[in-house]
Order: sequence, then structure tokens, then C-alpha cells
Amino acid sequence: MSAEKVGATPGPWMGSGSYVLAPDGFVAMVGCVHRDSLVCAANGALIAAAPDLLALAKRYARECSDAGLDNNHILEVIRKAEGK
Repeated sequence: MSAEKVGATPGPWMGSGSYVLAPDGFVAMVGCVHRDSLVCAANGALIAAAPDLLALAKRYARECSDAGLDNNHILEVIRKAEGK
């Protein structure tokens, strides 16, 4: 079996209770060790914001690079988000 690169489900994503959904359907279920439903909802909202946050990080990295600024930290965050 060959290794195949698989990308993330395209956004936008939205939180819906314990689920994170995309226009094409289910993305993830938020497993929450907290019994507090507000904490679980906040975790879901953060996960749902992931595609927008990644796009913003990529834009920021390009702008830093264009301005001659160090963007190594943001590039590392992008690699982490992309599973590299």
C-alpha cells in the first residue's frame, strides 16, 4: 500500500453541539473530558475555526516574508497544523 497525502476537509466549518460540520458533512466529534458543556462548546468552536485560522496564518507568513521579517515560528505552526 502506498502512502497518499490526504488534505483536510475544506472549510468553512461550524460547531454544532458536540460535532464539527462542513458543507459536505461531518468533520469531527468533539471529545471532551470536561463535564462542563460550555467548555466542550468552546473546544468545538476552536476546532471549527481551524480552516480560517490556517488561512490567516498562511497570509501572515507571506506578509512577513514579503516585508523581510522572520516568519519561522508561524511556518512551524502551519507545518504542525498540516500534519508535517
